[in-house]
Amino acid sequence: MRSLAAAIMITTLIAPTAAAQSDPCTLLTAAQVTSALGSAPSGGTPRGPRTERGGTSRTCAQQVGKATLSINVVEFTSPTAADQGITLVLKEMQDIPEAIKLELAPGVGNRSAFGTNPIGAMWVAIKGNYMLAISVMGGSTNPLQLREPLKQLTVSGLAKLAP
Repeated sequence: MRSLAAAIMITTLIAPTAAAQSDPCTLLTAAQVTSALGSAPSGGTPRGPRTERGGTSRTCAQQVGKATLSINVVEFTSPTAADQGITLVLKEMQDIPEAIKLELAPGVGNRSAFGTNPIGAMWVAIKGNYMLAISVMGGSTNPLQLREPLKQLTVSGLAKLAP
């Protein structure tokens, strides 16, 4: 009887994390997005899984007012692989002229970066085996204003992925 109760408790504690990992559209609540960005998100459709950069990637895009919120979760086999993944992302973003230029931004996860371009902003971070990238594109006259809202969303998302 005790083992059944323990199994139920573990399943209850793990289930929200497992759901968030398999569906990035459920990683952040509508209330969290609305609070951070000022508009409620539309229902998004998850895409993936897709294997890339040594990890398994899942993505969700949602409309938030006139902007598009994109949530990308990549699960790696180890924290070292996640660190290599973010290093690759940082390099690739610098090599593409029209891409968001990411700069290291401490205070989120094990390593993180924030950047903007004229049409949007992105915060990317790693924690444990996970890399989380959250971006908002369009609808903003000043992408720098998205720094704190995206940081807040990234912190919330990482907490569900890698407690």
